[in-house]
Parts: sequence; structure tokens; C-alpha cells
Amino acid sequence: MLSLHPRRHRFRNENVYIGVYQHPYRLAGSVLFYTPENRFGRWSLVDRRQFKVIEIQQSTFQVPCGEHSLIEALKTRVVWMSAFALYMVLVYRSNWQTGLSHALSYTELAKLLGMKVSRVKQAMKWLVDNGWVIKNHRGPNKANTYQLIHHICEPHQVPDDPDRLPKMCAMPRAEGSPMELMFAGEITWKQMVIWYIKKYISDWTTGEVEATYAKILEYVRFSCSTICEALKTFKKLGLLKRISKAFCSGEYQLFPKPYEKR
Repeated sequence: MLSLHPRRHRFRNENVYIGVYQHPYRLAGSVLFYTPENRFGRWSLVDRRQFKVIEIQQSTFQVPCGEHSLIEALKTRVVWMSAFALYMVLVYRSNWQTGLSHALSYTELAKLLGMKVSRVKQAMKWLVDNGWVIKNHRGPNKANTYQLIHHICEPHQVPDDPDRLPKMCAMPRAEGSPMELMFAGEITWKQMVIWYIKKYISDWTTGEVEATYAKILEYVRFSCSTICEALKTFKKLGLLKRISKAFCSGEYQLFPKPYEKR
């Protein structure tokens, strides 16, 4: 058991993340502080490590793609954006081969996404009702696990890759990835969705993308101001860099970049 000895500290470093401790695997290198941001008078955890974006991705997670996948279903304009964001978190916290997620409570999912619990429940209901998720009830006082459906179609219709496996696309995970930045409160769930859509339509060998508003809006139902604000945040955090000249079509380099060699 961890023994905690609360003290008051004056905190002046702007390059640290301040927030309520949510992630047990981030305990190393972290210290508990009392901060003015904590309205409830509880002790908050301050991670001394800066959440910065790295140049080359360290690891990836597999997102179902291709025909009959949820990411392609976004084009139909019927998929709830909050439901897609929740699905991405479940994919991130699941076995990519079996589709079985870790045990995740609504409260934990709400914290990870920065949503209200009621909204997470609505998004989960949409996913269950539309066949993308099957709940595995584990009894009272236990978080449920979820069986993800990667492609909704007949078995012979599942798109496959050159290795004859169900088609997946590799998205950055671990330190510096948009998903971890969202968990840390550095970006919103909408910005997380926008970045991964940009990744999906990018060149998978270089990480370069020509992403106009029209292309992004084929997948998402956000306002242009939301997309514009997301691009500003990406540039500020180092998730994106413009490589085209001013007044030319917007071409960007996404970070983290893909592996240099496979």
C-alpha cells in the first residue's frame, strides 16, 4: 500500500500536467500535491513528466477499417460522434485479435473521454443497439467487459489485408499519442477523433496528409470552428506541422510519424 504524506507546495512549472490521479501505471515519477484547481479539497496528483509528442511512434494499436467497419460507417452520417470516440477508447483498451476489452466502468470511461457519465451511457447504448458492442455483464460492483465487433457483415465479406487477416490500420499509441494526450486532459475527445481521422486519410508511409475541411467533414459531424480549433491545438502540442506554403492547399505532417522501417 502506498503511504501518502500530503504537503502544501507552490507550483510554478508550466510544463507539467496537473490533475486528479486516474492512471495507476503512471505512478512512477509522480508526487501528490494540493492544487487550487481541485475544487473538492482532495489531493491531486501532479505528473512531473511533460506530456510531449514524440517524433516517431513507439507502438500502435489496431483499428478496424475498410468496408463494413465503423470508421467507414462515419460517411453515412448516422454514427454518433460520441459513440465513435467511445468505440476508439474501447479498441485502445482491448485485444485487437479477439476484440475483448479490459474491464471498464462507466465512471472510468467518462474520465478518460472527458464526458459526463450520462453521455457515455447514451453512447454505449447506441453502440450496443447498432451491433458494434456486446456487453459482458460481470455481476454487481464489477466493471463490465465489452466484446467489440470489428466488421458488421457476413464472414466471407470481411475485408482482409495482404496477410489474409481482417483489415486493420495501425494508429499511434503510448506516450505522446493523441489518445494518451486526451487521457491526460491535453486535448478533447473531439480533437482526438479529428486527429485519428486525419491519420486514417493520410499517407501511411510518411504520415503526410492533405486534409481540407471537406475531406474531414466526410467523416465527422463537427463545425468548421471546432476543426479549426483542433488544428491550432495540434500545432501547439506538436501533433501536426504544416509543410505546404502559405495560400496553398493545406498539407501537413502528422506526429508521431510512422515507423521508418518495418
